[in-house]
Amino acid sequence: MVSFKRRQTLLDFEKSIDNQSYAPRRKTWKLKADSIIEILNSHESFEVMEGYNFNNLPSFTDLTLYNLTKEAQFELWSLETRRLVDVVNAARPLELEGQRDWFGIANREGYHRLGKLANQLHDAMSICYQDNELILLEHAPFSSNPTRFKTAKQDLLKKYGPDATEHLAKFSLRLDSENDKCYQTIINYITGTLAQILVRVVEGDFWDNNCIATLAKLATKLKIVGLDIQDSAAISIAAEKQFRSRLRRAGKDDFPLPPEKENTTTGIQLEAMKRDVKHQANNYFGVMSKFHQLIGVLLLSTIRELGFDPHETTYPDVFESSAIMYDTGFRGQRSMLFQERAGAIGASGNRVEAHCADFVFEVCLEAFENLKENLRARPRAPLKGTGDDISTLVSWKWTKLPHIDKMPNKPKKNVEGVNTNNTMRIRDTMSGFLPSDAPRIMKISGDGEPWGPGKGLDVRKDHMSLVWMQDAITALVPQSMVGGAFCGALAEMIHTLFASADPIHAMKMCREVRFLAAFTMRSGAHQMTLGQDVTLVSASAIAKERALAITLGTLDQPTLTNSSQISPLDIELLRQLQKAKEYITKGLDTMEQWTIDEKAIIVPSRAYCYGSLLMCAALIIGGLAIGFSVEQRISGVDPFNISIFCWTFAAFIIIVLKSIRVENWPWRDFFHGRVVCRSVSEVCSVSGMEPQLLLSILLRLEPAMILYKRGPFDTIFTRRADDGFSIDVAMTTKTMIQGGCFFIKVQSATGPALMCIRASLHQIHSQVTPQGVSEKGEEVKCRRMEEEALWTDEKNLYTLSTNYLAWHRVLGLFCKDVYFN
Repeated sequence: MVSFKRRQTLLDFEKSIDNQSYAPRRKTWKLKADSIIEILNSHESFEVMEGYNFNNLPSFTDLTLYNLTKEAQFELWSLETRRLVDVVNAARPLELEGQRDWFGIANREGYHRLGKLANQLHDAMSICYQDNELILLEHAPFSSNPTRFKTAKQDLLKKYGPDATEHLAKFSLRLDSENDKCYQTIINYITGTLAQILVRVVEGDFWDNNCIATLAKLATKLKIVGLDIQDSAAISIAAEKQFRSRLRRAGKDDFPLPPEKENTTTGIQLEAMKRDVKHQANNYFGVMSKFHQLIGVLLLSTIRELGFDPHETTYPDVFESSAIMYDTGFRGQRSMLFQERAGAIGASGNRVEAHCADFVFEVCLEAFENLKENLRARPRAPLKGTGDDISTLVSWKWTKLPHIDKMPNKPKKNVEGVNTNNTMRIRDTMSGFLPSDAPRIMKISGDGEPWGPGKGLDVRKDHMSLVWMQDAITALVPQSMVGGAFCGALAEMIHTLFASADPIHAMKMCREVRFLAAFTMRSGAHQMTLGQDVTLVSASAIAKERALAITLGTLDQPTLTNSSQISPLDIELLRQLQKAKEYITKGLDTMEQWTIDEKAIIVPSRAYCYGSLLMCAALIIGGLAIGFSVEQRISGVDPFNISIFCWTFAAFIIIVLKSIRVENWPWRDFFHGRVVCRSVSEVCSVSGMEPQLLLSILLRLEPAMILYKRGPFDTIFTRRADDGFSIDVAMTTKTMIQGGCFFIKVQSATGPALMCIRASLHQIHSQVTPQGVSEKGEEVKCRRMEEEALWTDEKNLYTLSTNYLAWHRVLGLFCKDVYFN
């Protein structure tokens, strides 16, 4: 007879991505520049299949409109390709080229100059994006992106259109000296760094060649149009007008022209679609559009971090940019939390985005360490009239997690902490990090090698103070890429290209290295006074307790120790993380015995049920035994009255025991030894689990559960129903954070408010920007913080809703421990 057992699927261990579906990590590259140069002119002859070529196709990132011949264009493309190939094949960290005097000192004036260069880069990217989208709208409209095209078009019209006034101050957009040299060296550094990241993430000639070719074309066009942004923008705007004229002439006989007020970007695309344009070289447009669009998004994400928006921040030299990769405590699952230079705060709990972040953090780490070594080798020449306000502090800590090949569903232990099958549960992985004097040293593999300092514990940490803008830019470019927005765009690029590429183009993502990290870059003018209820991401409790970060001190006395030694504070942080992981894992192990359906949680309670029945049965049998044993020995007394009393008393006891824990307990479930719980309080009463732990697990794992919620405190949950599981216990701020929900304090027109961002299971990156709007029903928020009520334990109660909210400033990460309604 075959017996079937339900497999637990609540939450599996986060295994290292290293199976056959993934390629080995790439450490060396041998890209061939000549092979990549051959595909630069693929528009002249594109092979669809063997023996079938399309000739004279439109060229993406074309420069012939900007007074450049095809021969000169190809020569520049080739030079940029060889530069990028040399950067990748060298496999060395990059540093911003040029002379220090070009960029100046890292003070307010220096960051203001960087802002001018970033604005030029942003406008040049808008030109590139608009020109490429015009090709797609005309030849392959289904591949175009109307939203991003409209944004690029509006940016150009706002600054350089016929009604704009900014173009009159042409020279105010450029630096007073060495503008073109600074501009082009930054392009070289950004594209070189991006090339190093892209070739590490995926293995495959198709990926390598097209990424390098696309970056080479974009770098060339950025440099050419940047020589005269005003004239280049005028050419691009004129080309867009000519396209609309051609489109209207071509479609005039097929369908009526739309009214002028409906002549939007989406309308233009719809007009193009009505023409039923189905170019036979769709494969060409598909490949070109995806690489140019998605790499363009990565470049724009980086460029925005270099710029300065006076509507969002006070001064260009007042900022902090930070990113952490932290352990959630849920069986090795990791999430990201980041704060951008402009003040935006975001989070991500997506597995693929964390995988992509591995390579971005690696490139950033190498760039920081290389810059630190170069600073040590330089002679220290003091600057006159300088102080801490011109120094930019950079700190980093990267902690490698142990490699775990196999994770059993139910390991059997023969000694404390060690499993019989020579593998270790995720709850015990941190214990092996501790030194020999720490308790519970464990072995993780069959060869008996313990994890300890120099073996399993790999910590790379350091800090540096930057005075020159050249060094600050060298650090700021990779730092701007470790945020969730960049990693989310990179994950989207991989997903899109893998889904659309032909099977003949073999591509594989490379294996990851599991790690925790905390990277921070802070200007000297940045002030730490944020208030008692908000904090920075780098100074938050989640950064210290779950990312093992060490809080930055002042610029004079940084609290970071030398990277060559493991400090006692590192050991203490590891112990605290281990303790937190064991606490959560204990709750997960308990939940694995439960059955969760759409409306209730069924908790097994055989000992309680059968113990109650056994006790009542013993009482009844005892009463019967008294009746049969006494019989007529006591005159005038019927001994079976005692049996009736025992029966009645047993019935009363079992009714009380059955009703004391849950409101409604069917007899069928009682006799089967299980409890159907329909609220948080009932589950905790039956299982003994702490309510806040249960709520955090339900919140983080909500995307993987079919359980619907209701009740007075269900606003934070997305899956709700009128007859669902009752959330009858209020959640605290710590519970929200442990469940993957962070609240960002913002300033609205009606006062301070809270906006929610999520890093729960599988959640893609989301962020709260310095200026934004949340429509009704979109995300949870607290619109009026002043309407707080005292709850219990001297903690306030904030009311959550999904109503409309608009804000104009981000104040920080909310950290005050309160209750939420």
